[in-house]
Amino acid sequence: MSGGGGRAAPGGSLVLLLSSILGIYGSYICQGYVSERISTTPYGGGGERFPSLVSLNLLQALACSLAAFLAMAVLGKKADGVKSASMMDFILPGLTSTIGPACGLLALKNISYPAQVLAKSCKMVPVMISGTIFYNKKYGFAEYVAALLIGVGIGVFSLAKSSAKAQQKLASPNKMLGYGLCVVNLFFDGYTNAKEDDVLRLKPETTSLSMMMHMNLWNVVFNGAYLAYNGELAKASAFAQKYPECATDALLFCLTGAIGQLFIYFTINTFGSLALTTITTTRKFFSVLISVVLLATPLLMGQWIGAGMVFAGLGMSIFVKATKKPKKKAT
Repeated sequence: MSGGGGRAAPGGSLVLLLSSILGIYGSYICQGYVSERISTTPYGGGGERFPSLVSLNLLQALACSLAAFLAMAVLGKKADGVKSASMMDFILPGLTSTIGPACGLLALKNISYPAQVLAKSCKMVPVMISGTIFYNKKYGFAEYVAALLIGVGIGVFSLAKSSAKAQQKLASPNKMLGYGLCVVNLFFDGYTNAKEDDVLRLKPETTSLSMMMHMNLWNVVFNGAYLAYNGELAKASAFAQKYPECATDALLFCLTGAIGQLFIYFTINTFGSLALTTITTTRKFFSVLISVVLLATPLLMGQWIGAGMVFAGLGMSIFVKATKKPKKKAT
């Protein structure tokens, strides 16, 4: 979710920052753990797997839109001005934010959760390539090195041999398809962020909570239509009734996603986008570790080297942003 600028609040305290870190870490690490459980764990004695990962996005969107509505009601946040965005302004980013995460979830059938996390961490690489080729943008040497580390790291990780245990957990092992779905996810995420920024630029009175609610309502509409059309919603409902432990996992997935989005809203408005980027990047590192330790998704040496290169590149990118001097406005 784009944050609408994200100026750091001068009175941001250490307690609030720690609350943001714990909130984002707790929410998304838990959600990552649950999403991997749902996608890789057979339920019941017959080894049945959850039939519709996309339905998780529908449930999460419902939870997130409700959470945003309640937060606005409690905080008294409104977006009723002439310069605020309406629900129709978010129809295109709502569509792309429906397709992108769905591809990311579906990739978990083909590649491991650590592989998916790392693949989705290389967003800056296509952004820099397109910026250089199409918009003649110039980047610093350190930024190119960071992008190279991330790109090569992803390549090393994907080409390295996977452990037999990690392969056995997958519903349908297929590296090419899995990474392809992650690329589609990145493409749509990039478009979504750009459109959100455009809406906020044109409608400056729009609040982040209002945007969160409208975006998730469109997710409900598009996901609901798709799932009703192909019958997956009925299959998912029947499966959850048959295996209550799956219903519990799905509920936890939705609640942690909604809580995480609220903490992201709070963090970017209180401490700024750099703090949010730092928190979410380090969170991905711990998500990979937890997947390896708790869900027994072992990484071999080549994969650890690739993962190390990716996180080194992400760390360098954060450092460059933190030390970059703002451009002086021409007088």
